[in-house]
Amino acid sequence: MNDRPHATDLHELSDGASTSDGLLQNLLPYINRGAMEFPITLQSGGLLVMGVLVSGRKYIDAVKTAALGGAHHFDNLIEQCLGDVYPASQPGPDVDFEPGELLPQFLHLENAHFVTPGGATTPRDRGVWWRGRLSAVDGYTFGVLENRQT
Repeated sequence: MNDRPHATDLHELSDGASTSDGLLQNLLPYINRGAMEFPITLQSGGLLVMGVLVSGRKYIDAVKTAALGGAHHFDNLIEQCLGDVYPASQPGPDVDFEPGELLPQFLHLENAHFVTPGGATTPRDRGVWWRGRLSAVDGYTFGVLENRQT
């Protein structure tokens, strides 16, 4: 088995407050290396966010392509800010992790939808790209919720 970064079930600050879920945080290095993507529903601040958990690099590339519409100066700015964190060339999932390699602090969703307290999903048509702080996730379910009429 790889010498991968690890986290306890709950990281704690010096005051004892938990900051993130260890299981999800341990999955993110594999996600960021492109080993897997999967649907997930996150609960964050009372809001449900559903989408496909993807690598930070995929998120950066998509945001540069979709949101920027060819504005290369902004394209370069995003690459400067996040390119070192999510390099274009990631080691494969079977490559050993480096000792001291930092665990990810952010997660990224493709095709994200938000469920309002009344149960409505927004946006209704196509989803959006979403980036969130791992420590802000209160809970999660693997898979996305479906609204089934009975």
